[in-house]
Amino acid sequence: MARKDKKIKGQISEEELGTVKLDFDFADSEDDEEELVDYVASEDQKYSNKVFLRLKMAMDRVKQYYSDFRNEMNKYDKITFRSTSTGDTYLYKRKVILKVSIFARALKIYMNLNPKDFDEKYHLVDMSDIKKYESTPLMIRVGSDRSYKYLLEIFESLINKYRLPLKKVQPEVIDYVSELQSNTQEILGLLGYQEVVTKIATLKAIDVIPNNVAKNCQVLVTNPFKAKGSKVICEVTVGELSAAFKDKYQINLQLLIDVGIASADANYLRIIGKGDCRYPLDIQANDYDINALKLIIMTGGNVVKYV
Repeated sequence: MARKDKKIKGQISEEELGTVKLDFDFADSEDDEEELVDYVASEDQKYSNKVFLRLKMAMDRVKQYYSDFRNEMNKYDKITFRSTSTGDTYLYKRKVILKVSIFARALKIYMNLNPKDFDEKYHLVDMSDIKKYESTPLMIRVGSDRSYKYLLEIFESLINKYRLPLKKVQPEVIDYVSELQSNTQEILGLLGYQEVVTKIATLKAIDVIPNNVAKNCQVLVTNPFKAKGSKVICEVTVGELSAAFKDKYQINLQLLIDVGIASADANYLRIIGKGDCRYPLDIQANDYDINALKLIIMTGGNVVKYV
């Protein structure tokens, strides 16, 4: 029997949440084959602990799509909400009509509709051959504003199919996003590894952090400086950054250009895990090797990755 996730009421604190173990690289995975958990949310409960963690680690745009669509679902009466290990399930008259799975870079929405009934422009996936999706065979991946617009158009068909009734009194819009903002150290704590943080991190000591934990502690954001033309890479080590900046700056490519560490035409920053880290660095970069992630995380730093 699946274990019951801890129920969370109102604003969620780390004390209420506890820790959750993920044994896969969430940042790069879109595998939603995890087992469902037996968890039913009442009106003042928002997420199972695994869903909360997934949302914490998701990109900001994914958090916003989740919040917007959940508010859309809140408009309709007689719909039961259930939190699972990967997202949310919605039932109408005890029948599953829609599922939401949460990933770092996109949502996957499954509906009780036939994907063959829709135009190819929606890029829908037919999941009917997979047993767990027999009741929700239509899947749409939502990772952009256009795909979210398509989601609402498809959802209109689900509303019409079941004649979903609107609530007589419409609920206030809930800002789910604000409590889902995160940083590397908060994610590390939620994953149960806060005790590894130390004042000085060396390459000999970093193996206390599993590779997948280090990768999952990256805060993924949309790259505001996407390069036009060829990639000009600046590589710099954690040891060099620790010695040069200590904990006094938010380190990014523009700062390195300004101080002469990176060339003026550099447009891609890669952090290499060499040297010792003696300060909690706050870094924004395009790429990190695994040793760099561990060195920064172990000294209480923050890792932002542009994607």
